[in-house]
Amino acid sequence: MRKDELFPEIEEKVEEAVKKGELSRRDALKVLAFASGAAMMGNTELFAEGNETNDSDKNATPKLKAGMDAKIVIVGGGSAGITVAARLVRADVKPENITLIEPSDKHIYQPGQTLVAGGIKTLDQLIRNEADYIPAGVKWEKDKAVEFMPETNSLKLASGKTLTYDYLVVAAGLQYNFEKIKGLTADMIGKGDIHSIYDPKGAVAMWDAMQKLKGGTLLFTNPATPIKCGGAPQKIMYLTEDYMRNYSNTRKDAKIEFMTAGGKYFGVPAYHDAVVGFVKEKEILTSFNHNLVEVKPAEKIAVFEKKTKVKVFDKDLGEEIEEEKIELVEKKYDLLHIVPPMSPVAEIVKSPFVNNKGWMFVDEQTLQSKKFPNVFGIGDLIGTPFGKTGGSVRKQAPVLVQNMIALMNGKEMEGKYSGYTVCPLITRRGRVMLAEFGYDKAQVDAKEPITKAMAMPSFPLDPAQERWLWWIFKVYLLPPMYWYGMLRGRA
Repeated sequence: MRKDELFPEIEEKVEEAVKKGELSRRDALKVLAFASGAAMMGNTELFAEGNETNDSDKNATPKLKAGMDAKIVIVGGGSAGITVAARLVRADVKPENITLIEPSDKHIYQPGQTLVAGGIKTLDQLIRNEADYIPAGVKWEKDKAVEFMPETNSLKLASGKTLTYDYLVVAAGLQYNFEKIKGLTADMIGKGDIHSIYDPKGAVAMWDAMQKLKGGTLLFTNPATPIKCGGAPQKIMYLTEDYMRNYSNTRKDAKIEFMTAGGKYFGVPAYHDAVVGFVKEKEILTSFNHNLVEVKPAEKIAVFEKKTKVKVFDKDLGEEIEEEKIELVEKKYDLLHIVPPMSPVAEIVKSPFVNNKGWMFVDEQTLQSKKFPNVFGIGDLIGTPFGKTGGSVRKQAPVLVQNMIALMNGKEMEGKYSGYTVCPLITRRGRVMLAEFGYDKAQVDAKEPITKAMAMPSFPLDPAQERWLWWIFKVYLLPPMYWYGMLRGRA
């Protein structure tokens, strides 16, 4: 029996208990520890509620002053938008004063798409009705925001309707730019030999393709832009390698290569070093500084832009200088898994809220817009160095709401987001490395630009070690905690 089949009842029981309020986060952790055979480890940053401060008096979200009315508009009904709406209502903001703009009537648990591609979950298990998670009384505009006029505290919808606000939360997420890769369009994903777990149906197609693999050259890409869930390109690669090695017995006939535009697996040295060990053990090849720029489907060729640093002699300076050399590299493939370049949605990129790179320009700690004080940003679209995961949103939302309520109450904003990000990196079926990291404290204290990440382990365990414990956490506990904890404003 496979290890991921040992506790098939855990998810159902935990989900039902959390939904009924019979199981707290602390008790859920006890279930986790019992199922894994580990000792109870107590409350941690991973499970703690509230903002990023350590002062218990400041840890609770402040309430809105009685009698105050303020119109709040939230753009985006994904994990960030719904969580903020739920927390605002819990902070005594009248739900009828909150408007949420979201065109889709379905809500998808995106972290689960990797599990769908690995045959561990089904797509149906990830999808719920949006209406079931919008807090009661909150106005839902089933539309799309297309133009922002912050000078007049207003925005336009695709329908032509104009909304005004006192406070605005921008949580519109990212868009996938498949078309920026020459020869590729989004409708090609999941067809033939080109796949991507970032497309829900593409995740289903990837699982089907994985089961049919007989060997060959498998390329897994990672683009030059920031992406949501930075570990996902590796997760699907490891799941594929594990399936071929331990289930289909085809690994010996396959060449697997990670083609990444980055120069490291992880920005935190301990996690990078751990992955170096994983890929060596799995006999996976890695080509750093290779960015996918073109696909030739008919020929099964992927074209990468390779960047290298070379030293050349500068006659004018009379000395050697370092220059960047760019060359095109073609690779044949039998299966190509693509992670597309990403950016905020086009309406945000052309808005007044962004920095010179097209990301929403917010204070890295308070999440307040650098340009408009009654505007806040959250989630994948903000231009913070890290924080494009669901775990990041769970830590950002209470900070944002605390600061917005403080602003509305005429008080100082004291909530500080630490940059906390968690990536449960699946290394094989039944094993996960729980990579937790955030802003480098020395840079924050020195008020320097944040360029480095530092490890932020929640547990007294080696964070670079892959464990069955974290597999239980990833597969069985995170989904119900998302649906009935985070989206309800309770976790």
